[in-house]
Amino acid sequence: MKLRLPFLLLLLPAFAAQAQRIVVIPSPTKAAAPVNEQVYSLLCEQTTAECVDPKAVMTQKKLDWNKVKKQRIRWIVTTRYKLVPAQQGKPAQRRVTVSAQNVSTRKVQIQPAYPLNSASLLSNKNAVGLSNTFSKTLKLQPLRPKETSPTLVAQPTPPPARMPPPPAETPPPPTLDLRFEETPPEETAFWEPSAPSEESFVQEETRPLAEKKPRPYPIAALELGLQLFNHNYEFVKLSTNNLRSFKAGIQAAPALRAEFYPLAFADLGLASGIGLDAQAAMSFGFKIKDERDNKFPMRWSLMDGGLRWRMQFSRTWKAAVTPMVGLQNVRLSHGALEDGATLNGFPKLNITALRLGLGFELPLVSEWFVVFGDFSYVPVLSAKEILAAPYFPEGSAFGLEGKLGVNVKMWGPLFVRFTGFLSRTNFTLKAESGSTYVADSARYQRMGVQLGFVAAF
Repeated sequence: MKLRLPFLLLLLPAFAAQAQRIVVIPSPTKAAAPVNEQVYSLLCEQTTAECVDPKAVMTQKKLDWNKVKKQRIRWIVTTRYKLVPAQQGKPAQRRVTVSAQNVSTRKVQIQPAYPLNSASLLSNKNAVGLSNTFSKTLKLQPLRPKETSPTLVAQPTPPPARMPPPPAETPPPPTLDLRFEETPPEETAFWEPSAPSEESFVQEETRPLAEKKPRPYPIAALELGLQLFNHNYEFVKLSTNNLRSFKAGIQAAPALRAEFYPLAFADLGLASGIGLDAQAAMSFGFKIKDERDNKFPMRWSLMDGGLRWRMQFSRTWKAAVTPMVGLQNVRLSHGALEDGATLNGFPKLNITALRLGLGFELPLVSEWFVVFGDFSYVPVLSAKEILAAPYFPEGSAFGLEGKLGVNVKMWGPLFVRFTGFLSRTNFTLKAESGSTYVADSARYQRMGVQLGFVAAF
C-alpha cells in the first residue's frame, strides 16, 4: 500500500489533463475554413483535450448553455475571422482572434489575435505560440507517441570454420550473440514535419496580402435624373393656313435610365460589355393656346430601349467605345377641354423609330472624372398622326440625336452626371392635289440638359 500511493499521485496530473472537455466553435466565414481546421488540429488532435462536436451544444446556430452543461464542457474556444481593408498605403490583412471562455465563470480568459498568410493559415511560429498559450490556460498536455519496447534481436549462429589439415587446436564452440536494438521513437510534428528557420518566419509574417482588385468591367448602372428642356414643333412652307406650330418654354421631366451587362459576371473580356439599356421620361402640365385663347393640356413622353456593346480594350484604363441599337418611342399629344372641344390643325406625334448609335467614354482623372457622349441616327418607322390620313400619309421622316456630358464620382459607386442633349426629327411631307393640309416639311426639336445621380456596380 505504501508503494501504490506515490504511484497514483504521479498519475493524477495526466488523468486531469485527459479529462478536459472543450468545444471549438469555428468562424462561419467561408474564407476562414483553413484556419478553422488548423486551430482544431492544434487543440484537439495534438493535445489531450477531449473535443465535443459544436453541433451538440448549438440550438438554431446559437450557443445553448443547457447543452453545454449537459455535455460537461469546461472551456468554449471560439474562432473569429476578420479582413482588415487596405488603408493609407497599407495592404489588406487577414486576422483571426481565438478566445477561450471558462464555462463555470462564463468569462473570457484569453483572446489573442494573430495575422494570417495569403492561404488564411497561421504561420508556424504563431501556431506554436497559440498552442502553448492555450495549453497553459486550459491545462492541456501535448500528445506523446507511444514508446516502442526494445526488441530482442538474436544473431544467427556463424557457420563452423573449416579445420586446417593439421589440427593445431580445437576452435571454441560457437556462442549466441544477443544484442538489444532499440527503435528510436518518431518525432511528433506540431503542424509541419520540419520546423522552419527564423528567416522563413520573418518572410512569411511580413509578406503583404494581395489587395482585392476591383472588377474590370461594370455590371449594372441605374440613373435617376431630371430633364430641363424646350421643344419646338413647326411646319415649313405652309400652303394652307390650317396647321398649327407649337413652341414651348422650359419643361421639366423626371427621367430613369438603367444599364445591365449580364456577361460581366463571367469576365469574358470584350464580350463582358454586351448588355441592355432602357430609359423613360415624362412631362405634363404645360398647355397650348388656340386663336380664342383656349388652353389645351399637353403631354410628352419618351420610351427607349435596346442593345449596347461597351468595348473596353484595357482592364485598367476604362476608356470605351459603345455601338448601340434600339427602339424609341416619342409622344407629343394634347387633351380636350372640359366641354369636349379639341384642337384642330395640330397632328399629334407618336413616333416609333430605330436608333443606331455610337458612344464613347474617356476617363480624364481615373474614374473620378469621365467625359462621355454619343451620336445616333434615328430612322422613323411610323409617325402617327402626322404621317397618316388625313394629314400626310405619303410622307417620311428621320432623326438625329447627340449627347455630351461628364460623370463626377462622389463616393463608392455613386456618381453625379451632367448631360446636354439635342434631338431633332425632320419630316418630308407630300400632299396630293386638293388635300386639306399642304406643307413641304416639318420638324420636331428637343434641346436641354439632364442632372442625374448614378449608382454603378
